[in-house]
Amino acid sequence: MKYSRTNTAESVQTSVITTSTLCIPARFSLSLKNLPSNNGDIYIAIYNSEGTFMNSPCAVRKVSREESESIINFHLTMGVYSVLVFQDQNGDGVLNRNTYGIPTEPWTTSANTGRTTGKPTWSETRFKIDELVDHLEIEF
Repeated sequence: MKYSRTNTAESVQTSVITTSTLCIPARFSLSLKNLPSNNGDIYIAIYNSEGTFMNSPCAVRKVSREESESIINFHLTMGVYSVLVFQDQNGDGVLNRNTYGIPTEPWTTSANTGRTTGKPTWSETRFKIDELVDHLEIEF
């Protein structure tokens, strides 16, 4: 997993200084690397708490395979997040699994865990968006 602070005009983090630090807006960008297939749209789910992880994302995006080669922007607030990504190779809109529950389509997380068994966890996939981190590179 690579974290970076970019200086390009398109990727500059925007912040609003308020009396409350709870909801400071942040522009966050994501890039995907090494997709294993040219077939299928990419689904991205972003979670903002352990309680909502893998159940209720705070942001969801579907991008075409072609769009996935560019930087994907999100408007979030500074805080702790986790990202889950999968490639829908058969076009049915879900991450397909075999009879044992193991995904049969390419997927990855914000931690680039490369796990082959078990579900990803919040603690292993979480990262912080702040004034120093506004971009995440995820590899399949």
